[in-house]
Amino acid sequence: MSTITIEGVETQEVHDLLKGMNADHAQGYLYAKPLAYDDYLQYLNTQYNLKMLDSPF
Repeated sequence: MSTITIEGVETQEVHDLLKGMNADHAQGYLYAKPLAYDDYLQYLNTQYNLKMLDSPF
């Protein structure tokens, strides 16, 4: 059993095409724009009430 993950999905048309091709997972700007690390931590805390460590960088 294999899993197909498509990266770089930027338009609804591409999403629909991949869905029709039975892609298992997709990621890209259509779903969420890239976030800076600190913004990502804030997002996790807001959405999931997770407390993450400070940036390791």
